[in-house]
Amino acid sequence: MILAIAILCVGGQRSNADIEARRHNAAYFSPTMERMMRATDKELLGYAGSLQPEMRGAAVSEIVDRKLKSAAPVLAKQLDPAAKDRNIKGTLQALTISALGRLRNPAAIPALRKTLKDEILGTRIASAYALANLNDKASAAGIRALFPKMKEPMLIPLVRKLGEFKDKPSEPTIRNVLLHAHYNALRAVAAESLGQIRAPQSLNALLVGLKDDYPDVRCASANALAKLGDPRAVPALKIALAETSPQSANAPQKERESKAAIEEALKVLAAG
Repeated sequence: MILAIAILCVGGQRSNADIEARRHNAAYFSPTMERMMRATDKELLGYAGSLQPEMRGAAVSEIVDRKLKSAAPVLAKQLDPAAKDRNIKGTLQALTISALGRLRNPAAIPALRKTLKDEILGTRIASAYALANLNDKASAAGIRALFPKMKEPMLIPLVRKLGEFKDKPSEPTIRNVLLHAHYNALRAVAAESLGQIRAPQSLNALLVGLKDDYPDVRCASANALAKLGDPRAVPALKIALAETSPQSANAPQKERESKAAIEEALKVLAAG
């Protein structure tokens, strides 16, 4: 269920053309979806409070498709601890939280900060994605606290967002991801985020990333080292430039990008 929640929270919005095409063909969808597509905005808000998962899911999907930011305060009220919805564990609440994140209305932030501390793990994870979508830097600590409980592919957007926040307290957590994650795409994003944070203590981890088996991690590490601007990285960069990553045959384009990034990092550090 947690993975499904993650997909809901980070999934992109449909294009306007797709939305109109769906409405035009509403009769071919389930009766519930057809009802949502034909509902007024006011009716949708009522359906979004339903305790029936199918009803709420369809309403939330349509609200997000219509980009009804005005729905955010109404949806946020459903997350209040006193609301009857609290008696329904997990999925219904996660659907509401997902919508709040995708609507990107800052009015939802206070309610989402509360659900980030919820007793249900899926609710906390959904809240982390939503707050990341809302660029809530103040929630960085709560977001990274969830990392040990999440599967590696699910961490990618959150690690990237913490880098965009330039959140220095997150540096040790992201550095640990670079050093210990099994998933190379996650290691690459971690290196990229360390470059955005630009903390001096990231140097050694990025030097390890520069020797990674995968060229995408080497590329991201080289870019990050250039941003870090520490000349102590020069010897390792020269060695990396002369080497070929073990996975280069599986990703020749990324290998070329890696070499270009290393060369650029050497130029930057030489100029500095």
